[in-house]
Amino acid sequence: MDPIDKLLAIEEIKQLKAQYFWTIDGKDWEGVAQLFTDDAVFDMTAEMALHAARGTPTPQQTVVVGGPAIAAFIEAAVRDPITVHHGSMPVIDIVDSDHATGRWLLFDFLAFGDREVRAYGWYEEEYRRVDGRWRISRLDLRRYRMDFSEPGPPGSVSLPA
Repeated sequence: MDPIDKLLAIEEIKQLKAQYFWTIDGKDWEGVAQLFTDDAVFDMTAEMALHAARGTPTPQQTVVVGGPAIAAFIEAAVRDPITVHHGSMPVIDIVDSDHATGRWLLFDFLAFGDREVRAYGWYEEEYRRVDGRWRISRLDLRRYRMDFSEPGPPGSVSLPA
């Protein structure tokens, strides 16, 4: 790819990821679905390891396929709490004119009434250009720490190094 086209692709992917955060925090589930390819894979397996370590009930399904199913999964998880997602320090590699990979640092805050969660981790992603627009084709959410503030003493859980 031409260097200018490569830079444009990277910027388009950054805008795609910004839309991901805005649509989730704005509770725009239809908008979330449109950010993914029809065959996209959303893998929460590593995320669920932290919940299991804390003894929190986890969904049976940790890998979801397809934009609408991914949006429904995310909606079920974060429909009710106030959420604030921050993605930063992207590392985006353009594989070819229609494929790319990326890694994003993540901090998110969720407020469930009287309890709050602050979580730290990163996204490992793959992107594919479909009909001239970049879409997320694979998203793996990986966390290394979650801090819980609840009635009673606050708690934290981290994965071993």
